[in-house]
Amino acid sequence: MIYRGFSTRLVLLSWFVVALLAFGRLGTVFSSVLLDYNEGWNAFQAAAAMGKGALYPPASGFTANNYPPLSFYVVSFFSGLSGDLIVSGRIASLVSMIAVAMAVLAATRRIVPEEKSAGWLACLIFLLCNVTVFRSYVAMDDPQWMGHAFMTAGLLALLWKKPGDRVPLLSIALFCLMMFLGVLVKHNIIAIPVSVAIWLFSFDRRGFLICLALAVLSAVAIAALDGLLFDGNMIASVIEFKRSYSLGRMLHHSLLVILFVPMIMCSGRLWRERRRDRRAGLLVIGIWVSLLLGVLQGSGSGVDINAYFEMLIFLSIACPVALALRSPPAWGRRFRFLLALPPAIMIPYGAVASASEIRGKAAGVAAVDAMVSRIRTIPGPVACEDLALCYWAGKDFEVDFFSTRQKLTQGEFRKRFRDAIVNHDYSAIEMRNMAPGTDENSVRILIAGHYHLLYERGDMGIYVPNPPGRMARR
Repeated sequence: MIYRGFSTRLVLLSWFVVALLAFGRLGTVFSSVLLDYNEGWNAFQAAAAMGKGALYPPASGFTANNYPPLSFYVVSFFSGLSGDLIVSGRIASLVSMIAVAMAVLAATRRIVPEEKSAGWLACLIFLLCNVTVFRSYVAMDDPQWMGHAFMTAGLLALLWKKPGDRVPLLSIALFCLMMFLGVLVKHNIIAIPVSVAIWLFSFDRRGFLICLALAVLSAVAIAALDGLLFDGNMIASVIEFKRSYSLGRMLHHSLLVILFVPMIMCSGRLWRERRRDRRAGLLVIGIWVSLLLGVLQGSGSGVDINAYFEMLIFLSIACPVALALRSPPAWGRRFRFLLALPPAIMIPYGAVASASEIRGKAAGVAAVDAMVSRIRTIPGPVACEDLALCYWAGKDFEVDFFSTRQKLTQGEFRKRFRDAIVNHDYSAIEMRNMAPGTDENSVRILIAGHYHLLYERGDMGIYVPNPPGRMARR
């Protein structure tokens, strides 16, 4: 028996499943496959960090950057290893996710050192969820996991030693430093600092006040960096970014929580252990804070399943810790059965997704290469909805379709963008489908009246300006 009812064979089989499901995703790291809209966007931001354009352009423009800068500098620094900012970003994301997995393992081992296999079970839970329901973010060029790597390292600093009446000052200082770096990567991953603030306020007011003071100093430092490096544009770009919110979107994303109900139920036992070990209380607070913030953030356009990554981090630590507690046999059997339910759903989903990625890779690469070759031959500016195509074709960042859709409700902005389309400011525009739909397709609807299809590959098309007197089909 390797860990309170989980046999050695079962655990080894689970690790094999994780490796097998990761195979399809890892095979895309060095290939020209379109994984997500964000990949090309992040590549252009990293290029701007290297001096190829403004990292924080004016809000009135057709491009935008609503992320803090640190990840772009990190990716651009290591770009020499691959020569491709998208590949560098994918590697950085993968390494960051593995770093979070190692932090989850270490944190679990520190809380229950007597259960040697608890950390590996925590790591297994974390990675199994990532290669199944969260697989779209595995090895994707996106700063999300890099931000979580810093935040989880800070959490590990607090969980390293069992606190008495007060948390050691060194742990608090390390935690605040990691939070500072994490916020410079992604500004809205705040579940860990909020949970720690609530936790410290409940028993260590001195530690809470020190954290508060260091948070204020961090804010001042960020403002100073903004003024020194970005002329005050960074904070404004991040805070003032236009984003629509929807109750329906929030409810849709929150359905994911159903899969984690057994883990939440299992972890609830830790609340009774908080007097014996205060770290148990932090884990429970973290689960509920990250769940609430995930539901709220899930209402925003452009926000996806990544809103629940922090909940996954807390649950991955909390479940093995809860199972390690001495408990009645019936309790253990009941929760082992409940914890088996999510994998029974997630593993088939991951298997289908992985098989689809492997089967579609060759066709996907061929389609992208064909589109890139076409775009590269077009003289003048080209606007790409799939920004990776323009990046690989050596074109500039002309239009951020996502932020442009968000800003089209502004009359002056809409007029300027309409004028750019009517006047054929772009030699060509690459887009997915041209079907009119909701307000979020208003960019396509506008373009459809003034550009027509020149070349199509799969669901991607290159559109060029209409000749005088011609209107495109809708």
